[in-house]
Amino acid sequence: MNSSILRGAIVGLVCSMAAICGPARADLIISVNNVQVASQSGNTSVSYNGIVGDWDISTKAFGVTGLGNTSDLFDISNLDVSTNGTGGPLTLTFVETNLTGTAVDQFLSQFSGTLNNISVTRTFYLDLTNSGGQSILLGATTLANAQFLSALYNTGVLFSITEVVTLNPTGRGAKLSGDDDVMRVPEPGSLALLGSGLLGLGLIRRRKKTA
Repeated sequence: MNSSILRGAIVGLVCSMAAICGPARADLIISVNNVQVASQSGNTSVSYNGIVGDWDISTKAFGVTGLGNTSDLFDISNLDVSTNGTGGPLTLTFVETNLTGTAVDQFLSQFSGTLNNISVTRTFYLDLTNSGGQSILLGATTLANAQFLSALYNTGVLFSITEVVTLNPTGRGAKLSGDDDVMRVPEPGSLALLGSGLLGLGLIRRRKKTA
């Protein structure tokens, strides 16, 4: 076979495979003001430390693999953001994709931390298309500490979770120091099964004591 024809065939095959598979996508992504600044594949952890305008940002997020527990899905364990008060609004976006769904999932969103001279809104979203979108609101707060239990969702095969943090300084020395996370909670059927199992165990122990 002519070498030029062979090269053309290989190039055509590679291009067709790229069109089918599409570009590779990171599992964990951090963006600042809608500009991606850090990413990682494998759902372990991703971090970013840098200066954006007058804002000093230091943050680290753990994915489900890094947390080592299928119940804990996404943990922004280090969220330290500060400015001298002259900076304008700032938006941080954290995305985790390729999370494995079950028949039914329910999520607990938890927010904790301290706020100093700053207005902050922290929001968690669920996207059942696994594209890092913001179609389903899981929970949001402007408080330093809060938690929300979501409705039940059929998550299918894969889904993604996104947290959006919007910050506005209200004075000099503005600072957010937080720890935000989302976890999967057992669906009601599993809780009922667990409860019946514990009840049965209790009855067995009681019978042994009376025997």
